[in-house]
Amino acid sequence: MENKSELMLQEKDLLEYLQKKGDSKAAHDIEAAMQEDPFLHDAFEGLSQFNSTQQIESFVGEIQTEIRRKTRRKKGLDRKSKIFKEDNWVVLAAIVLVLAIAMAYFFIQYLGTI
Repeated sequence: MENKSELMLQEKDLLEYLQKKGDSKAAHDIEAAMQEDPFLHDAFEGLSQFNSTQQIESFVGEIQTEIRRKTRRKKGLDRKSKIFKEDNWVVLAAIVLVLAIAMAYFFIQYLGTI
């Protein structure tokens, strides 16, 4: 797999090609690469749907945020899941408290009838 700098260069080249800012050799190289790699061709088609690079950057940021949120949930790092996984004593204490109140109520009712 390529390293991050090579991926960034490809992204930059693709954006320049999309905006028709690159030279003809770079454009030819990108077209040849798109013919060989259907994934790259699909990526270019997707990028061509955006009107500006700001829209692309915004969309990429949204995707990255969503990926982080879903990854955090799957790893069990969500606060909601931590409460029930790591703090079982809270749930147990609530159950004991409810049972104690119920027992006290019934005990008071029983003493009142005697």
